Amino acid sequence: MDTLIYRPGNPSNLGSIVRTSYVLGMKRIFVYDDFSILENKDLFDRVKEVCRRGREKSLEIIKIDDAFGFIDGYKSKYATVISPRSKKLGIEGKQGMFFSSDPLIIFGNESEGVPRKISRRSGVERFVIPVINSDECFSLSEAYAIVLYEYFRQTNSLPKIKSHKP
Repeated sequence: MDTLIYRPGNPSNLGSIVRTSYVLGMKRIFVYDDFSILENKDLFDRVKEVCRRGREKSLEIIKIDDAFGFIDGYKSKYATVISPRSKKLGIEGKQGMFFSSDPLIIFGNESEGVPRKISRRSGVERFVIPVINSDECFSLSEAYAIVLYEYFRQTNSLPKIKSHKP
């Protein structure tokens, strides 16, 4: 499974994504970095502050220059739709998504989400993270953690929870 973070605008969110990726044992993430977070020292320092303990060095953060060519290279691709306005805007997605074994999961930036030119691209399946309060949505980093957890749960790749009895 690979993830593409499309145009992240908040270095702290990208730091949380890197940290979550590390915790869940991912080897790499792909970033289409329109805002130059990976290249700007001050912005990347903010990413590192959130990662803590040098976690950003523990996985590959790969900058993508051609997002469309990159996406088209995957057979199974999924775009997250996390806005509470999705239905109002006519963006439908599946709930109860079942991921293929080796997908690309695409996350959009904090303010615009996944653009239509990607989410409606041939072969891209959209899905919605269900919420109880439809006036609110998850942040990018929260949505990332939820989706990755669900992928690893479906593929039985999560570590087993151990109880510690006193």
